[in-house]
Amino acid sequence: MQAFLVRQEPVRLGHLLLPRFSQLALSSSLEPFRLANTQLQRPAYKWMTLSVDGGPVEASNGISNNVTASIADTAILDMLFVHASYAPERGMSPAVLSYLRRQARFGAILVGIETGGLVLARAGVLDGYQATSHWEVLDSMAETFPNVLVKKDVFVFDRDRITVAGGAAAMDMAMTLIAAKHGPALATFMAEEFVLPGIRPADAPQRFAATHGAGSPNLTAAIAMMEQNLEAPLPIGALARRVGISVRELERLFRRWLETTPAAYYRDLRLRRARALLQQTEQPITEIALGNGFADAAHFSRAFKALFGHPPSHERRIRTL
Repeated sequence: MQAFLVRQEPVRLGHLLLPRFSQLALSSSLEPFRLANTQLQRPAYKWMTLSVDGGPVEASNGISNNVTASIADTAILDMLFVHASYAPERGMSPAVLSYLRRQARFGAILVGIETGGLVLARAGVLDGYQATSHWEVLDSMAETFPNVLVKKDVFVFDRDRITVAGGAAAMDMAMTLIAAKHGPALATFMAEEFVLPGIRPADAPQRFAATHGAGSPNLTAAIAMMEQNLEAPLPIGALARRVGISVRELERLFRRWLETTPAAYYRDLRLRRARALLQQTEQPITEIALGNGFADAAHFSRAFKALFGHPPSHERRIRTL
């Protein structure tokens, strides 16, 4: 965070929009700085939006976004936000990776938004840094980029790198920066203006289940064990014994807090991790199936289609659209 605090006004912010980025994350990371300018009554922050070629970029919701400039026409920035979501590999062109390395080399603070962190990692500018991304891709991020210290936080500050899980977490991150630079009163006003209950800390859990079941340590422990045992799933009876409760009590907790069964939750957890690997890696489908506790590719494909409405092979095709 110190790298941000020492920047002189106006702080120059660039938002690099990559194909199928999150419109929500863009607004969440930009609006706090807009409101800060309004309340400070001066242009403390200036921003621009960028694309690879200067042309419009379509967000994941289908909205086409015009931009201010191309990356070739952009000077070194104080902060560069890299926005990616469902198709980060489409933003990993040699031109983008070279641009990120150049911005890093000349001292820009690099901010990975959602799977923008994967793009930063591919450029090599996260090596030796702590970082996060959206919870669905954390495992594949850790496997693909072993030199990155992957965390499960909603956002991570590490020297001149910032990474954010995505979505509304970008607003928490931006308001945390503004609070540190301009005082907590401004950040509190901003939270009220945005009709938020407050600003989440960096180490807040990403996933709803982790907070929705917070009143039940047994449920939290069971979910943690599931997440740690995806390749070789534990039988539900063994899971209950490790938590120290009966299977019936475990099923009651899942019904109460998550409106599902332990077995269904566990299966969907494995399928969502598999989906992230399909989207983010080139691992063979059979390898992904076995690595997420399915006996064979056929069983995996049936379960995958039942949850997502299309087979795993289609997931590989649609990521390039």
